[in-house]
Amino acid sequence: MWLLCLLAALGIALLVWLILRGHIGLLGARKRMRFERRMAERAGISRELHDALLQGTQGLILQIQAVVDQMPVGDPSRKALVDALDRGESILTEGRDQLLDLRDAV
Repeated sequence: MWLLCLLAALGIALLVWLILRGHIGLLGARKRMRFERRMAERAGISRELHDALLQGTQGLILQIQAVVDQMPVGDPSRKALVDALDRGESILTEGRDQLLDLRDAV
């Protein structure tokens, strides 16, 4: 009789263990899916920022550079625009580096 009770208890324990193991596996799969979805979102945002913001900024820098190239060398406004261009290129480089970091994290 005690052997039958022991086997029944072991059977129930095994059943509970299998149910818990399956549930934990399901939770892990859901967590992985959320993580992968979040990483895909980050990659998409990174691409959009690169395409829109950085390329637009690069185009603006090129337009200002074209204007600066037409200005006389002694013009005081030229120095101010050259300084602004240097700052713009620095900002562009920082943005590009941050986007690359974002993509690498994906």
